[in-house]
Amino acid sequence: MKFLKVLRKKKGFTLIEVICVIAILGILIFLAVPQFTSIRDNAKQATTVASARATVSTILGATAHYEKDDWYAPRAGSVPAAYSEGSMNNYLEKVFEGGTPENNTHGYSNAYSDSRFILNWTSPISGSGKDPAVFLTNTTTYSFANSNESNMEMLKGTIVVYFATEGAGESMTTKHIEVYYTDENGTKSEKPFIIVL
Repeated sequence: MKFLKVLRKKKGFTLIEVICVIAILGILIFLAVPQFTSIRDNAKQATTVASARATVSTILGATAHYEKDDWYAPRAGSVPAAYSEGSMNNYLEKVFEGGTPENNTHGYSNAYSDSRFILNWTSPISGSGKDPAVFLTNTTTYSFANSNESNMEMLKGTIVVYFATEGAGESMTTKHIEVYYTDENGTKSEKPFIIVL
């Protein structure tokens, strides 16, 4: 009988045992969450770097088809599908996007914003929203159209293709092309993938 009474008394956990278990679980979660966040951020960064490398490969392939004087030309119009393949930057717009973000032929997507927009500084291609997948420019401030201020804070996780140009109009030439990637804070990679041609 005494044995049965003892069993009845030991039905559940004491309050102290429950508090200890909750405290231990809380400590484990506190230690684990930053690790998962770090892994997720590293994966996004790796995706962005891979997209930058793929962009470099695409540009290197395109340089064989264009004379240096035809590497960059301001966009003729703002209609999304109004591409002119007369210059490499316009050709790249077409290759990267295929006319609309839904037809983004290379599957470029911003790892942080999930945007598939391709943006050109002279005019929006598929949208003027921030944090596009790819941003094509020949301005050192990476400014959007009608802006003289730096817009790096609006290029989080974006692949930036910078055409270092000189001259204007028909005499515009490209000295070299730089490809950067930015992190979740809009900070540029320390070293660009430089293509000097």
